[in-house]
Amino acid sequence: MGDLNDIMYDNEKLSCSPVNSSRISQFPRHIHNLGLIDLGYNGPAYTWSNKKNGCDLVLERLDRCLANVEWCMLFPHTTVYHLPMLYSDHAPIIAILNPIHHHPKKSFKFENWWISEKDFQKEAQAGWSAINSNFHSKAIHLGKHLSTWNKKKGSLHSQLKQVENQILQVQSNANRANLLHEEKRLEQLHDALMSKLSDFYKQRAKKYWIQQGDRNTSFFQQAVHKRRRKNRIAGIMTRDGWTINPDNIAFTFISYFNNLFSSNTADLTTNTNEEADHNNQLPAPTPPTEDQILALLKGMKKDASPGPDGLNVGFYIAAWPWIKQDVTEMVHQFYNTAFDRLEWCFIAEALQRKGFHESLSEDIQSNHIKGAFGGQEATMNNKLKEYVGDLGMTFANLFLEEVLV
Repeated sequence: MGDLNDIMYDNEKLSCSPVNSSRISQFPRHIHNLGLIDLGYNGPAYTWSNKKNGCDLVLERLDRCLANVEWCMLFPHTTVYHLPMLYSDHAPIIAILNPIHHHPKKSFKFENWWISEKDFQKEAQAGWSAINSNFHSKAIHLGKHLSTWNKKKGSLHSQLKQVENQILQVQSNANRANLLHEEKRLEQLHDALMSKLSDFYKQRAKKYWIQQGDRNTSFFQQAVHKRRRKNRIAGIMTRDGWTINPDNIAFTFISYFNNLFSSNTADLTTNTNEEADHNNQLPAPTPPTEDQILALLKGMKKDASPGPDGLNVGFYIAAWPWIKQDVTEMVHQFYNTAFDRLEWCFIAEALQRKGFHESLSEDIQSNHIKGAFGGQEATMNNKLKEYVGDLGMTFANLFLEEVLV
């Protein structure tokens, strides 16, 4: 921790002169090779100033706090603050190892390693069928049921410790020669638990570029800690000023996205032109079939973050034999009820807020999309490429699936 006399990113310098790209590329690479993590900061963005005026002023973030993964595991809530720059050209920084940390209530999230449990299918199907209600209520009840089921099993780390103690007892037994079958069974159980632990960390590491290979649990564990540190939000600047209150932070984000994807109902109610209303109405697409829904699920990442119900793609694929009817009925119900309130003006505004060209919505409307799997899919893909290019097609398709499917 201290003055490292260099910056890692171009936005860590404020100056009329350009940054040194060569030095910027070398410094982060050196930090990465050492296995260190930038712990971030709270407060002003820059820690050094040349104390000049006008275009001669240079502000940089030269002081920072770095730590390795082991440190982050021991002190996961370490918080770094930039203090006021008063009597020096550097701002002092302070690291608080154990600040008052707000622990939000954990929501249910499906664990992919549950699928390999022998009693998973039985327990999951029982939890899903326990109530006769709508899809959302069944999903909430299933989450509670699986959480209770998982608590009875204990964490993977506790199961590993228990099995390792049992292996140690067998190997320390004077009659070990007659316990070879038991030792082999415990070793196989230990290997199975290590595979589940690897899946546990893979799901959180989001390393999609790793398709297959050795079970590198340590690598994924370090990736999880780095990602958790990088994604941590200690505070944000709102219209009312800086806030570190978790409830205020959550409210700010929720309000932003509620306003981002919402139509102006006042403008819609004052529109009395029936022909304009008819042209603005989104044509109801054809609902996808059961096989098409499954194909869409298989094309998605199983480790991707789940929806509000906590059930991810991996769950729906594993549970498809007994949940496919409910999923298909839910999707068809959405197609039959949602599109009478979804309008082209909303699609146009949403696409523009996402950064797409305004004429993109006109091309979508003119092609009259009949569902994500309709005959116009190839045409729309070509139209989208004109605006976002091949690299952006993945993001565009995900957005259209979210809005239209």
